[in-house]
Amino acid sequence: MTFRGDIEGLRGIAIALVVLAHAGVPGFGGGFIGVDVFFVISGYLITGQLLGELQARARIDFWAFFERRLRRLAPAMLAMLAATVALASLLLPGFALDGQLQAAGWAAVWLSNIHFMGADFGYFESGAAENLFLHTWSLGVEEQFYLLWPAAIALAWKAGLRSWKYFAGVAVLGFAVCLAVGRWDPMAAYYSMPTRLWQLAAGACVYVYAGPQGSGRRVVAWLGAALLVVGLCLIGPDSAYPGVSAVLPTLGAGLLLLGGREAAALQWRPLRFLGRVSYGWYLWHWPLLAMLPAMSLGTPSPAERAALVLASLLLAWASSVWLEEPIRRRRSARARPTVLAGVLGLLVVAVGLKLSMAPALEPMSTARVPQTFEQKVRARITLPKLYERPECDQWFKGSAVVPCQLGQARPGDGLMVLLADSVGADWSPALEAVAQRNGLRFMVITKSACLIADQPFVYERIKRRYVECERWRAGAIQAIARLRPDVVVIGSSQGYPLDAQQWQDGTVAVLRPLAAAANKVLVLMPTPMLPFNAPACVATRGREEDGGRLSAPDCAARLDEIERKDIEQALGAAVARVPGARLVNLNDLLCLNGVCSAVVDGQLAYRDAQHLNAAYVESLSGALAQRLAPLLAASQDTQPGPSPSNRQRTSN
Repeated sequence: MTFRGDIEGLRGIAIALVVLAHAGVPGFGGGFIGVDVFFVISGYLITGQLLGELQARARIDFWAFFERRLRRLAPAMLAMLAATVALASLLLPGFALDGQLQAAGWAAVWLSNIHFMGADFGYFESGAAENLFLHTWSLGVEEQFYLLWPAAIALAWKAGLRSWKYFAGVAVLGFAVCLAVGRWDPMAAYYSMPTRLWQLAAGACVYVYAGPQGSGRRVVAWLGAALLVVGLCLIGPDSAYPGVSAVLPTLGAGLLLLGGREAAALQWRPLRFLGRVSYGWYLWHWPLLAMLPAMSLGTPSPAERAALVLASLLLAWASSVWLEEPIRRRRSARARPTVLAGVLGLLVVAVGLKLSMAPALEPMSTARVPQTFEQKVRARITLPKLYERPECDQWFKGSAVVPCQLGQARPGDGLMVLLADSVGADWSPALEAVAQRNGLRFMVITKSACLIADQPFVYERIKRRYVECERWRAGAIQAIARLRPDVVVIGSSQGYPLDAQQWQDGTVAVLRPLAAAANKVLVLMPTPMLPFNAPACVATRGREEDGGRLSAPDCAARLDEIERKDIEQALGAAVARVPGARLVNLNDLLCLNGVCSAVVDGQLAYRDAQHLNAAYVESLSGALAQRLAPLLAASQDTQPGPSPSNRQRTSN
């Protein structure tokens, strides 16, 4: 194939979009569509190389093809893996390092996309989004494509299927597969090669299709650029992806490949430089940006992110000049032994990473006595006892409503119901104690990551609309109406992708039927979200004092910097519209003197960045009882109550 500077420039645009998105630059939240652009470019170039070989020699030298791919991709990947693993081993606590080493091993053999797709990350476990090697999923997709596509091209050539229409058919069929898989397994649709094949096939179609000539190419290029801009504006981190919207960047990239020879902007030297080092920049930028959060040092500031982006660009340039280009120019006369040796080396690296995971990194057992400070911190992590019963919270895996009663029940007792996501459910240990003090049975109806406000949203971890939440929430409200409780408490995380008006309207829609079923409805203000993982921060920056008390003064954040005042105002406006509803802000109990700390009074207060530690919440039951006493008394004095228990119960 002849060299095309415009494709190098298009690569520069693609990598710039990805890096700007990962760096959190405003307006570029949808910059991950740059990965889609890379897929289209790869399909175009690889198809061109293979068809050129078939035209010249009537066959494909598969070993030579794989050897070229290995020389092009493996050295820089292994350098990044080695440096990142070494740095992570020095800086991260053991329980944070475990998942990193596991993902690095899968990345070494180009299967990290399968790992992230198939790993059953529990709701309270560190997931893919916190992994230093998350970005390698797209490289796994491409490498798996390289294994499949040469044989597919050879078979199509032999069968006489050489028209652009054949490749267009493959792209359309692949797109249908992507949409179908996305309906039942959105993680597979996002990470797997078969569901991304349509984008790679689209690039192949563009290569075979001659397209317009002369001034027509400029029009096509401008149209492709417009589609990319529209995609960047309409697609964001909260979009269901890949879906129909993925057509925008895919088609935009294809049109730019068709007309790019006439697009002078793609020949701009800075863009071409970025395109030339795009592979190395892609490899290095994510680990550098993710390392500080992984170390529980919080999200880097804009200045820190800019410095890290520039540092990764410098590493990419060095990788290109001193590693990638020298190895790529070195030709091997024996392709098969080179490929086999390279694959064996990658397997050795993967096995070595697996073996380096020490037994101490395994989850703590209650039978084991913690020895290191890190183990002692981990041993302090406690969850509400409702999670001991799996049926009480089915996360996104179902929409069944399962009311779970906690504590003892006595005939004639009234009833308090907690309707909450996992963050609201954190208050269940203290609320259970408060209910018992007031002669109330205590019941929880909970679903992790499910907003207790009537608003649809795309759940980022499953990459689609969280329909199970919507069905569960409607069923939960109906169940509460049948229970006719005395008090309903609702609580949600502050992390949902809603604006203030959506918070207000959605909360009102939930409060009205609940207020009709109960004397009093209490709305908990969302718990402030820390900019770091609390146990990891304590394990790396804290210490143990006399009496086993923890101390970690550096693991703290100011309340006024992390509390969502817009949500507080929205919830305040919502309860004002519904008689019998009240807003309860407990954040002053959590964040003493306006400071939210990972450790309070020697106890671990948070068990991650947003969930409170159950043992700490239980210690707040007395203060919570005093805070809620006037509200519960008002509820008990309400006549007539919606159920007989409202007129019979007693209060301590």
